[in-house]
Amino acid sequence: MINKYLTILAFTCILVNGLSIFDASPPKPTDHALVARHVLHNCAWGALSTVSTIPSIESYPYTSLESIVDGFDEKGNGVPYFFVTSLDQSIKDIQADNRCSVMATLAELDWCSKNNLDPEDPRCQRVVLSGTFVWVDNTTQEHTMALENMFKKHPQFKYWPDIHSFNIAKMEVKQVTLFDWFGGLKLIDLKEYFNANDNNEV
Repeated sequence: MINKYLTILAFTCILVNGLSIFDASPPKPTDHALVARHVLHNCAWGALSTVSTIPSIESYPYTSLESIVDGFDEKGNGVPYFFVTSLDQSIKDIQADNRCSVMATLAELDWCSKNNLDPEDPRCQRVVLSGTFVWVDNTTQEHTMALENMFKKHPQFKYWPDIHSFNIAKMEVKQVTLFDWFGGLKLIDLKEYFNANDNNEV
């Protein structure tokens, strides 16, 4: 009984450079779906991976940096939206094969550095969303709302040249994986992910 108590006590006192797991907020690594939503909502960009169409590396993974926004208002909905042009190499790849993944990480913000965590440290939370890339119909309310939210988070986009034909796209999420603590990769149930409410965290 004493050993069981000591084990529980040791777990609850695990430190993140001086912070207990429960005090290290944001985020809260005890709620994986919420952590995944929190990371996506607070990050302004992500690494987008596609299946390359570049002749010398055809079918290899290819990665680019893309600005993102979570949903189409300040509440977020767990769906990453993009503001992209077909001139982008990743979009050229997607036109041939629209399967892709996007990674967002709190290493982009200051939480990890403040807690002296290397970006590769699993406690520096990162989420990978995998699915299919689709263009959003520009005659829909979804497009209008997503574009407005994109301009709020990335105001310089308002002034980018029309000649490059930037438009709104999104990922239809098929899988969510997360690193938020020791113990390896976590597969997040999609229903739990989309039902997680990050409003009180942002």
